Amino acid sequence: VAFSRVMRCVDIFAIHHEIDDNEVVAELIKDGVAPIDARLIVLFVPIAFAFALLKQMGAGTFPSVYSVKTNSGQWVLMPLAREHYFSTALAVGFDVTTQGYNDRISQETMTAISSRSAEMDSVNQYFNSGGTREGLVDCTIGAPALINISYEEIMEVR
Repeated sequence: VAFSRVMRCVDIFAIHHEIDDNEVVAELIKDGVAPIDARLIVLFVPIAFAFALLKQMGAGTFPSVYSVKTNSGQWVLMPLAREHYFSTALAVGFDVTTQGYNDRISQETMTAISSRSAEMDSVNQYFNSGGTREGLVDCTIGAPALINISYEEIMEVR
């Protein structure tokens, strides 16, 4: 189930590179995906694709957790490995970055999806300020912080 949902999200992004996250969520919901799951898919797919690209580029250390706020405003750390949409998207991203682009995920699509993540935005800022690919080895990617979804909402579907 996770694979088909992740790939449906990828297909939507492939057709509409500039589509708003809320529109992708709406499309996934139309396909029968629960609203919270749809939001998680839209949040995790770009992060996972960015991680796959950054690993291929030589980035050093990646987080094993992500953070999300509780309804009371406290940040909570959650394990990324337990997020099946993230793990599935990461596997797809690694497949593409190691085996090559394909008819379904072109370089343009991979770039469009990964550039939606804060992680890729940070790396682009690093390069724009004179950072080098060699220097990327020493970089530590911080834990993703999910916004527009709460810890309680996530736990509701667990």
